[in-house]
Amino acid sequence: AVVISFLSPIFTGILAAITIQEKYEKYDLISALGSFIGVILVAEPPFIFGPLSSFLSFDPRFGFSSHSDFGQTPNDSSSSSSSYLFKLLGVGAGLAATVFTSIAFVSIRQIGTSVHHLVLVVWMGGGAAIVSLLLEPFSPWVVPADWKEWLWLSGVVVFGFSGQIFLNRGLQLETAGKATTVTYCQLLFAVFYDVVFLGMGVPSLWTMLGMVLITIFALFIAVRKYFETTKS
Repeated sequence: AVVISFLSPIFTGILAAITIQEKYEKYDLISALGSFIGVILVAEPPFIFGPLSSFLSFDPRFGFSSHSDFGQTPNDSSSSSSSYLFKLLGVGAGLAATVFTSIAFVSIRQIGTSVHHLVLVVWMGGGAAIVSLLLEPFSPWVVPADWKEWLWLSGVVVFGFSGQIFLNRGLQLETAGKATTVTYCQLLFAVFYDVVFLGMGVPSLWTMLGMVLITIFALFIAVRKYFETTKS
């Protein structure tokens, strides 16, 4: 579901080209696809890396193995119909996130600079708050247990709000395809924070290769944009 949700930049570029006739060149698509391959390598989804590692009997984190059960759980061989249903729901949720996010990005792009980017953030935050209040009776109310949880939640508010501001501004200044493809770089920071702050250990070779791919295509977009600006 996480990997599917990262199809959003590709969907956004195509949707923007269809609905608002925004230019989406082959280089933009190549950058998005290359970055998405990097996302797959970073995420290491079991439905790809489980069979792959089993076939090769190789785990890139530990080297060659004498057994081939990497990426599997004890219940893999006897998965029930309910677990299969949950997997389908996960895929459906990922596709829904991709579609809705793409529509939101294209909408922001279409609005353009006629509305201040902070106004867009306020409307999005206000709508989310209203929906959350409506759904509150269906879920238990949880209060942070200590100051550390309050600190982490405060960080979510501050950095999430700031990130939304810059994302909206970026969509106002750059085409939807380019602006959303750069968001793949969030995985680089996520892995970095996992290692530095959460002590998750050294990433696997697949993850590091994916990070290199994402970095290469992000730089490709930046360098190409620089030369386009210089020529104009």
